[in-house]
Amino acid sequence: MTNQLSGFRYWELQFDAEGRAVNGSGQIVSEIQLAGLRDLFVFSHGWNNDTSMAAAFLSIRREFIGHPDDVKRIFTSTATSLGRESYFQGHGLVDLMRAIQSV
Repeated sequence: MTNQLSGFRYWELQFDAEGRAVNGSGQIVSEIQLAGLRDLFVFSHGWNNDTSMAAAFLSIRREFIGHPDDVKRIFTSTATSLGRESYFQGHGLVDLMRAIQSV
């Protein structure tokens, strides 16, 4: 299913614990191919990562649409540490307000 964010189309894929797409990845790929689009897919996992945060950030900081490496750098550099080993926590808890205010 196609979604809209600030006039841009995007598709969401969800995965099960084994990494298999669970919500019609074939249909999504077909829609993208039929539309002749080249879109960025952002895959996120874990309880502290949420597509709504990425959508909120990009709706305010539209200049970062199409610049996934910059968005990743901003989110990882502004995350709040959970005080655990990096292999366990990654970069920490995403802090949307800090990310928005940092640029």
